[in-house]
Amino acid sequence: MKKNILTILSEYKKRLLNDKSVGDIFLTKINTKSKNIINFLDLLFLSNQSPKKVWKDINKKENLIITKLSGETIREICGYVGGIINKSKNDAEFASHLKQHAFNKYPILHYSKILEFIFTLFVKKDGKKVSEESLLKLEKIISEETTKIFNKFIRILQDAKLYSFERNINPLYIGWPYIEGLTQSQKVFRAPLLLWPLNELSRTKTKIVLATKHDEILLNSAIRLSQIKDSNYNVAEFSFDSLTLTDDIFQKAITDLKTLGFKVKNEDKINNLYNLNYYKQNEQLSSNIADNFEKYLANNYQVNNLGLVFDCYLGMYNISSTTLYRDYCDLEKVIDNSVSQIFQNEYNIEEDWAENQLRYQEELNERTVMAINNYDISQKVAIKKALEKNTIIQGPPGTGKSQTISNLIVNNLCRGERVLFCAEKKDAIKVVYNNMKKIQNYCLMITNLEEKESFYQKILDSINNINQLYPEVESAMYLSKMDQLFDNIKKYKIFARQDAYQDYLQFLNNVKNQPLTLDFELLSQFYYFELEYDDYSRHCHWIYQNTMIVQKFLALFNDFPHFAEIYHRFRVKEFKKMLKKAKGLKPHKFLALIFNVLKNNIVSYTINSVDENKFNLFKIEETTLIEALTTEFKNIDYFVNRLELIDQNDRLRREDKNYELYAYLGTVVKVEADLPLIYQHYFVHCYQTEHAELLKVGTLNWLKELTKLSNQSMLNTTEYLTYLYHQQIRDVIKANFIETLPKLIEECRKKTKRSITYYFKNNYELIKVLFPVIMVTPDIASQLLPLNHQEFDQLIFDEASQIFVERAIPIIYRAERILVAGDKKQLEPTNFFSSRFDYDGWEQNEELLALETTLTDKSLLDFASKQYNSSMLRFHYRSKYSELINFSNAAFYDNNLIMISNKTKKDFPLKLIDVPDGVWKNRGNIPEAKRIVALLKEIITTRKQQETIGVVTFNEVQKNLIWQYLTEEFEKTPVLEQELHRVHNGRNEGLFVKNLENIQGDERDIIIFSIGFARDENNKFTQFFGPLSQAGGENRLNVAITRAKEKIYIVKSFPSSLISEDSKHPGPRYFKYYLEYVEQLNRGKDQKDKVLAKLTTAKSYAQEQQVSKINRQFTAEVAAALTAALSGHERYQIATYTVQGTYQIDVTVYDQKKDHYVLGIICDDLTYPIGVEQKEYDFYRQKYLVDRGWKIEAILHSNWLFKNYQVDIINRIVQKIIGK
Repeated sequence: MKKNILTILSEYKKRLLNDKSVGDIFLTKINTKSKNIINFLDLLFLSNQSPKKVWKDINKKENLIITKLSGETIREICGYVGGIINKSKNDAEFASHLKQHAFNKYPILHYSKILEFIFTLFVKKDGKKVSEESLLKLEKIISEETTKIFNKFIRILQDAKLYSFERNINPLYIGWPYIEGLTQSQKVFRAPLLLWPLNELSRTKTKIVLATKHDEILLNSAIRLSQIKDSNYNVAEFSFDSLTLTDDIFQKAITDLKTLGFKVKNEDKINNLYNLNYYKQNEQLSSNIADNFEKYLANNYQVNNLGLVFDCYLGMYNISSTTLYRDYCDLEKVIDNSVSQIFQNEYNIEEDWAENQLRYQEELNERTVMAINNYDISQKVAIKKALEKNTIIQGPPGTGKSQTISNLIVNNLCRGERVLFCAEKKDAIKVVYNNMKKIQNYCLMITNLEEKESFYQKILDSINNINQLYPEVESAMYLSKMDQLFDNIKKYKIFARQDAYQDYLQFLNNVKNQPLTLDFELLSQFYYFELEYDDYSRHCHWIYQNTMIVQKFLALFNDFPHFAEIYHRFRVKEFKKMLKKAKGLKPHKFLALIFNVLKNNIVSYTINSVDENKFNLFKIEETTLIEALTTEFKNIDYFVNRLELIDQNDRLRREDKNYELYAYLGTVVKVEADLPLIYQHYFVHCYQTEHAELLKVGTLNWLKELTKLSNQSMLNTTEYLTYLYHQQIRDVIKANFIETLPKLIEECRKKTKRSITYYFKNNYELIKVLFPVIMVTPDIASQLLPLNHQEFDQLIFDEASQIFVERAIPIIYRAERILVAGDKKQLEPTNFFSSRFDYDGWEQNEELLALETTLTDKSLLDFASKQYNSSMLRFHYRSKYSELINFSNAAFYDNNLIMISNKTKKDFPLKLIDVPDGVWKNRGNIPEAKRIVALLKEIITTRKQQETIGVVTFNEVQKNLIWQYLTEEFEKTPVLEQELHRVHNGRNEGLFVKNLENIQGDERDIIIFSIGFARDENNKFTQFFGPLSQAGGENRLNVAITRAKEKIYIVKSFPSSLISEDSKHPGPRYFKYYLEYVEQLNRGKDQKDKVLAKLTTAKSYAQEQQVSKINRQFTAEVAAALTAALSGHERYQIATYTVQGTYQIDVTVYDQKKDHYVLGIICDDLTYPIGVEQKEYDFYRQKYLVDRGWKIEAILHSNWLFKNYQVDIINRIVQKIIGK
């Protein structure tokens, strides 16, 4: 096992050195034509500057100025050359004029192509004067060459600026001088020995000013590390610090090479670097980079022999950190369980997200996952898993991966854990950092080790914050309330589907429409009758007849079995209390009246004296009120016999009030007709008393209540963490750093500050206390953080599909638990500098095609996918319109994404622009490039919302063509150039023009595609589409088509029907389908669904939602009632089961005047669709709709059945719609 681990580490260490590019390490015939650098001598010549003078200016620390020659200057040069040619009588005289005068006055004449043409003019002169036509040709050559090199220079500067924005690393250097030869392992190379940093200060259409940094000159670490590895040197013995410009800087560089075992055969030329014969040297360079370059080097150098080459290139150089390499050297010395754990397989198919999605959601309690940013159910599940074990978050485009990461960090902090967050790009780090809001005080973000001012200010602010006071806050308080409400909602839905609830609603409708009209005041007077036998004897037979009332009451009770369920829940002791209360109660209702009339006999009954089966209201032996009443009326004969003893005639005649008694008894008789209504009133009263809490749940606006609790919980979490960490930091500072604190503060305030690396090394324990969260790139993590096993509790990698696994292993060693965030359907890692991923010319180079398929470089995401289980984020937030993401959802995510269009129907989000005269020539399409620039001008000058814009091409040539025509347009349309430099909240939002390889991680409101491919000049269409035709090409397409938030323009020169479906890899086939999808959408046809059906058989979220019979009837009733209520407002369109994206909304209201949906109505039939968990259905899906700009109203079926409420519900909705 130990041997295997050593082999793996050795392989990864080797990969760190195999990042090939011009100016970095080794040159081969494949990558000598790098797009990232430019011959600095040619650039100077064509700007008519002397290299010797420029280098002297650089040594004086003056700025470097590159100027594009004006037409007037070019004509002046041509006139001067014509004069020399005309007055030179022979070759020697002509050469003398050039050498002694022309080259000094016009250095541009050194440029080989111009010089060759001048010699041609002199030879053709043949004793005559040079013609005007020849001089015009010379003028054209100079103009074309200066424009070409100046435009390339601008493109390099623009790429460097974008790279700097993304990674916060300035890659712009001059490589000079170069060194070539053979290494210990017999590798041939030519690479810069020294790298001179440049920084762009200003740029106009014709002038660019660059500053040089004389204290940050670098020795090429790649050459040194390669030799260290091959010769088994100890990397710790070598310094990789930058150099300061001194007179002996070149000698220092040579000495360093000697220390590594190299011999430099032309070392004596080191002192003549500033006195070059530039023309001859440039000529020498041309031969050296021919196709036999590697053979040339192998034949001219022995092992460890080198030679100085006076090449000089300006451009983008890949300056990798040496500390990652050092980490591997240290890990190779450790090799124990702590290292082998990195490669331990933890994958468990039974815990796979795709297979157990619902289970994970059902097991999730709100209080187990805290947040400070908005979240959805899939994000919370992912966070819960990440807190338990190593895991992967699969984050398709626009699914909120960054906010998920920031909320995970919050949970780490709540658990008192230390967190390391790593990403390659600055923007990825900054987005998460910005999401941390007030918790930023405890997060240290470093994306550039040169930004010392911001680093020291952060330290100072954190120390000063110690004296602040924060109130104590309880954690998870509102989340517990959310859990309780979710639980109550679930119980309510079960409760509301029971038969008893349906009876309750029926009775409720009745009692609301038929209130009791009994004269209880009159009936209550019956209580005051003194039953004197002589007063009532004459009417005893009439009283007897009233026994039928109670009998009917009993029969009525038997018809309503649910009445028993109500009383079944009453305890015996409660019934006893009722009986006791009945004895002393002042009667005011009918039943109470009977109670009191018969009270002397009722209270004599004992609970055990009545048959339980007669009236099954209680589980234990108990008597009942109704049984007692029935028994008493059966004994009414007792009263009759007593009444017969009275002398009825005499007393009735004496008492007029006997007639009044007759009237009272008549009122009692009338009650018989109201008995069903009385029962229903009583049933409703008892049901509401028994189920008060659950019935209250049904009256709540669940979405509103849960959203309120969610928002309160996010605020609560922020306040809780602020209090918690402020107290912890304060206590630790007082205990361990109180004496050194003044010195630390003083160091932060010094004008000349030490390096960030130095501060970390000497104050790491303080930094650990102040900042439990560190946010850096892998290189910076390796440079600043000690290589301690499990130094951090949680490690988070973002954009893991773009990180080479060899750059991550030493960082993984530093953490206990790993989260890898990425998307397996996006790009594998590519090196901006590496020509092995440069696809220009691949259709002519079979060797390159084979190379791509055998590459061994894998991403961190690939590495993690074999070891960790994953969770998938499902809710899409980026694109405002589903048309922008539908294709990707079907083609790459099996319709697993949940998305909805914005409520507004704006211009069609996918617009097709055909270029009928487009031609594929030299791997580019000029007519299409010009159309792109015209479209950019049109959009930028007419847009209303200041939308951001990006242009995507399918190869480097087309990108450069667009840049060429774009820069030409800058002078006519200055706003175009201004758009390049647009920044918002520290993030670059400027116009970009990029090819497929460099687009991942970007997003813009508007994306414009220049397809480029077309028929060639011979009307032939080639079935090759650059990177799309390779393995994984479909992923490149996926990345490209998911960058837009609002709109995509497809500019193309051929129909999709020209693309064959018979391709080796799926990329071209998906490309064909995508173009076909866009074509169908633009024709207004419904064929787009057939296109999507070719991509997957999986159903979308909307298609999986099965509508029940109850829901159909319910939805139809709501739509009909709403339509009737809005009959006088024809501007509103009512529709049912409207599909928006993958959502199906039961009822929608569309305002034709405002041209958007004003309301969506969820008709909740109290059941859950198959495959949808409760929390998602009751809250998260509705919250997602609201977050996407929709107004949502939910109607419960249980409330709709209450007819009296229907009017109120519809009236409330109508008022929301019309705004009254």
